[in-house]
Parts: sequence; C-alpha cells; structure tokens
Amino acid sequence: MVKKELILGIDDSGRGPLIGPMILAGVLMTREQEVILKEEGVKDSKQVLHPARVKLAEAIKKNSINYKIVKAFPGR
Repeated sequence: MVKKELILGIDDSGRGPLIGPMILAGVLMTREQEVILKEEGVKDSKQVLHPARVKLAEAIKKNSINYKIVKAFPGR
C-alpha cells in the first residue's frame, strides 16, 4: 500500500474577533494537487482580487480532496 502525503491549507479573512465575522477555509489536497493549484495562482486570499478569488475557488473545488468554509461571528 502506497501512502500519499496529504496537505491541509488554511486561510482566513475578515474583520477580526471583535468586529467580525471571520471566514476560515481549509483545503485538503495531495502534493500533486498543491502543485496544480499553485500553477493556477492560488495563494493567500489577501493577495488576490475578488474576481480572481471567484475563479480560483472553482480550481480549488476541482483539484482537492475536500474543502470546508466556516464563518465565525463575534460573541454578543
């Protein structure tokens, strides 16, 4: 049985815990999928304009094992 190395990429975006909300995203992928996503231009969301993020989201969905997006709101 060949074991594949898995990578978990995590990114966050938002106003912070006091101003909120925070958006957290995690992507589980193989090393090969990581290479493909880097070639597509996937990097820290703060370095990518919104139209490109929309396009890259599709590449991430297509070239990953799984992904999860969570919104965290500040306590009231």
